[in-house]
Amino acid sequence: MHQNLKYTSPLDIVFLFNKREDLIDFFSFLIEKTQTLSDFSDKETYISPIIFVKKAYTFSIDYNYIIHTIADWSGIEAIRADFIVSDFENETTSQNAMFLIKGIFESFHKLVYFSEKVDTSKFSGGIIRPKARFFNVSVFEKGESYTLILSVPFSRYTLKPLLPRPLFAQMLLLGKSRFQQIAFGQSQFNRLDLKIRKELKKF
Repeated sequence: MHQNLKYTSPLDIVFLFNKREDLIDFFSFLIEKTQTLSDFSDKETYISPIIFVKKAYTFSIDYNYIIHTIADWSGIEAIRADFIVSDFENETTSQNAMFLIKGIFESFHKLVYFSEKVDTSKFSGGIIRPKARFFNVSVFEKGESYTLILSVPFSRYTLKPLLPRPLFAQMLLLGKSRFQQIAFGQSQFNRLDLKIRKELKKF
């Protein structure tokens, strides 16, 4: 890990992911953390922060969960303050998030893939062309529990050759779960029953 890194601004987060070995080490930490979370959660209502979307061949990972994990992995507490999303209208946080997700993970390492077309026919009967974004707002239901996932889509095709085979298999297993998606996108989220929105679990 990067104990000697001098973190003075959000842009310094790029130095955490300079090399292939950095990515492997980070995902190893993330997967083990998620395994522990899964082991100690109620299986009747638990929804993993890692969701494997078979149709899209992506692992959707909650954005804030990624940030908490980066902070824990690096030991740099300031990362939470600079990157955690609690207010969708916070321009500074959004710019920092775009740099991390779109700049580092998508453009530089080719790990993240956002489709320029999103099929929302299950909910709205059409296909949309979304604005530039660093996550997709999704809500899932399991049992009598509702979970908000700020989904960052990591490509299976780039993660599989990156990670050691046992680690990728563990990630795949963690990402498979039975649940129902009840909203996708900000407009669908806004139309959810207020009672459900108040009861949402978040990472």
